[in-house]
Amino acid sequence: MLGALCLGWHAMLAVDQAALISLRTDQGPSWRCLFQAGVGVALAVVGWIVERFCRIPPEDPDAEADGAAERGRGRTAEEGGLARWRD
Repeated sequence: MLGALCLGWHAMLAVDQAALISLRTDQGPSWRCLFQAGVGVALAVVGWIVERFCRIPPEDPDAEADGAAERGRGRTAEEGGLARWRD
């Protein structure tokens, strides 16, 4: 989420800076906005990869007793999804 926020914010600033290209001799702020938008893309990609690493594997149908113990503590896991806690 932070990557998408950084990307959106700095892409908007880069578009705003594009209107000033003909009025300004120093293009440093424009390049910094584009660089930060690239950092936002990198953060979003890293977040997506980390999210894929943190998945719970599918439950084993042979380990039905272990699953009952997990459900008894209020924890559920979807097929290949993330664990969710019930209130």
